[in-house]
Amino acid sequence: MDMEASRRELAAAMEASAELLERLAGRHALTAALLRHQLGGMAAPRKAHRDAAIVALRADWFAHLSEAGAAAAIAAEIRRYCASAWKRADRSLEETPLSYRGTAKELLFRIARLSDGKAPGAEAIRKILANSRAGKISRLESTCRLRFPPSSASRTAMTFEDHKLAAALREMPEVKAAQARAIDAEIAERRRRLAAIEKINGEAAKAYPKEEAKRSAAVERLRQAERDLKLAQRELDAINASIANDRGARESARREHELTLIVGDWSSIEQFRLEALGEAERTRKAVVSRTTNRRNEITGKIERASQSNYPSVTRRLSAIVDSIRELPDLRLIADVREIPSKIAAIKANWPQIEDLPGEALAPAK
Repeated sequence: MDMEASRRELAAAMEASAELLERLAGRHALTAALLRHQLGGMAAPRKAHRDAAIVALRADWFAHLSEAGAAAAIAAEIRRYCASAWKRADRSLEETPLSYRGTAKELLFRIARLSDGKAPGAEAIRKILANSRAGKISRLESTCRLRFPPSSASRTAMTFEDHKLAAALREMPEVKAAQARAIDAEIAERRRRLAAIEKINGEAAKAYPKEEAKRSAAVERLRQAERDLKLAQRELDAINASIANDRGARESARREHELTLIVGDWSSIEQFRLEALGEAERTRKAVVSRTTNRRNEITGKIERASQSNYPSVTRRLSAIVDSIRELPDLRLIADVREIPSKIAAIKANWPQIEDLPGEALAPAK
């Protein structure tokens, strides 16, 4: 059971008793005064705890602001929290929610609880911060008061009458009833939390098989993707190897062809060149011409006629010269075995020298 809740229940019972004793008056007036004194002593620690929480809030979350700015910001935060989360749900809680631990809401919850949901103003907060700065509330003291309730040794010593009054109050039916209600509320809250936990566990147990199936399916898809990737990688490696082999074969053929071009047997080409030069010389000397005299039967005049094979000689000589000029192309043939047939074809394409009709002609001088 929360100690702060117990203190509030006890204070309420003492307030009711004091009012009853004041109405009775007489000899009960002294007892009522003692109760009022005790209530004042109980209210003082609550205010000190609240002030310590405000100082801690400023030190932890608003240290970058000036004292006046921090007071205004803290007042706005407390007012906003009391009007929202505290009003909706937090005021019924006995303990600080776990989600508030380590945040500014942990201190806001404590401040609202110690002030019964009443937000102090910016001027009051500024005075509290000024007192803290003057040394009346130290940071160490505020931290200790926030984490640990004051021990009985630090409280003001009570008189014998105060002890008797406190013992009597603890025996009052109203106080016992309040304690019983607090205990019942604590048990109900714990049962509610246990039921919520069991509900969450049940929902998780129901959802686990589905989530496990989804996870297994995702893992299988991932493994299939890995297998497909490996297969694609092997296919890519095979294609690259094939390309490399083709490139190697082409490079080998090119080197072989270059080697053939460099060290090949070109004796047949050289022999054909010499033969073509000789044939060109013989063709040049093969030009013949003939002149004949003939009488015209009608006019009776002597007519001179000339004949020559010069045009055919010129065509043959031109073809031979063109063949000699094309000899470098024969060196580009990869297979030297094809060269003789190429030479024979070139020779076959040389035009023949025409013969003049009639008697054999002598070469022209």
